[in-house]
Amino acid sequence: MHPESLLVAWLTPRYPDARVVTERPEAMPAQLIQVIGIGGQTDRFRVGDQRCDIDVFAATRIDARALATAIERDLLENLPGQTVNGIAVQQVASFMSPTWTADDNTNIRRFTLGVGLRLHDRSAA
Repeated sequence: MHPESLLVAWLTPRYPDARVVTERPEAMPAQLIQVIGIGGQTDRFRVGDQRCDIDVFAATRIDARALATAIERDLLENLPGQTVNGIAVQQVASFMSPTWTADDNTNIRRFTLGVGLRLHDRSAA
């Protein structure tokens, strides 16, 4: 299961003003959402618990916090029950609410949130 791919595919059309990626580009756009898989496990029935950090970048601290908070709420309220690329999302839980995170680039502001996903891979035969 690839929770990064699932979240990028789901978040991209929902946040058209932001660029959604798994790897941070050299040139930073005005708003960036970076999805980073941080591990998990899957059983023999293709049900897995996966965790992801989501870094949200914007020009101001207020904008970064607002976008991160909106993403967290959207994931918790609207992603469960969805199927993305053959992966059914059974549950979403936040294990770290949006938190300011220092960044080497002093021209942008960054908030990080962490989510756990319970997924069922229905794409395999």
